[in-house]
Amino acid sequence: ADVAAVGRGLRRLAGLQRLYVNLGGCVNLAEVGALAEGLRCLEALESLYLSFRRCTSLGDVTPIGHALERLLVLRKLNISFKDCTLLTGIEAICRAAGRLPALGELTMDLSGCTGLSSVAALAGAGVPLGLEDLTVYFNGSTALTDFSLGRAAAELPSLRALTLSFTNCGALACLTALGEELGGLAALRDLSLYFYGCGALEDVADLCGGLVQLAALRSLSLLTLFGLPDLPAPAAASLRAAASALEAACSDANVLVR
Repeated sequence: ADVAAVGRGLRRLAGLQRLYVNLGGCVNLAEVGALAEGLRCLEALESLYLSFRRCTSLGDVTPIGHALERLLVLRKLNISFKDCTLLTGIEAICRAAGRLPALGELTMDLSGCTGLSSVAALAGAGVPLGLEDLTVYFNGSTALTDFSLGRAAAELPSLRALTLSFTNCGALACLTALGEELGGLAALRDLSLYFYGCGALEDVADLCGGLVQLAALRSLSLLTLFGLPDLPAPAAASLRAAASALEAACSDANVLVR
C-alpha cells in the first residue's frame, strides 16, 4: 500500500467525519509519519477506525498519537495493532486518547504485541474522563505481567461498559490494581473479563473485592478463571462468593462466571 499517497489524500478531506483505514497485512510498513500528517488535518473527524494488523515491520507509532491530539471532536476510536511484534510508542496514542474531550468509545487491540511487558506507561497516560465504553485486547501478549486502568475510578464517572481480554497472557500475575479500580466504577453496567491461558494468576481476592462493589452492574462475564490449573482453592472459593454476592445484590443482573 502507498501509505504516503493515502496521507496526501487525507489532507484534502478536512471536512471528513468518518474514516476507515485498513492497512492489515502490510508486512513491509515500517513507519506511519506520512499517514499521521494526513490524519492531523481531519479536525472534523468523529469516528476513526485504523487497522495495522500483522504489520510485522511496524515500529514507532508515536506520530499517530500526535495526530490524534488534533481530533478534538472525535467520539469513537477503534485502532488495532494485532501481531505488531515490533510496536513501540503506544503510550503516545493512549496519552492522546486521554486528552480527547468528546471521546466516548475506545477500542484497542494489542493482541500479539509480544514486546509489551507492562502497562504502567499506558496507565499513566490515562483514559478519557467522559469515556462510556472501553474495550482492550491483550491476547497473546506473553510478557505482560500486570494491568491498571490508569485513573482513579472516581475520575471515570461515565464508564458504563468495560471489556478486557487477557487470553494467553501467560505471565500475567497481578490483578491488585484492577480490582481496586473496578470497585469505584459506580456507573459500570456491563463488564467482561477474559483470562483463558493465564497460568501465572494465583490470587484473585482483590479482583473479587472490587466486583462486589459494582452496584449498577447488570451484565458480568468473567470467563475461564475456574479453568486455570494453578488457581488455589481459596481463590476459587473467593471468586464463587463474589459471583454469589453479585447475584444477590443485583437480582436483575446477568452473571456468567466460569
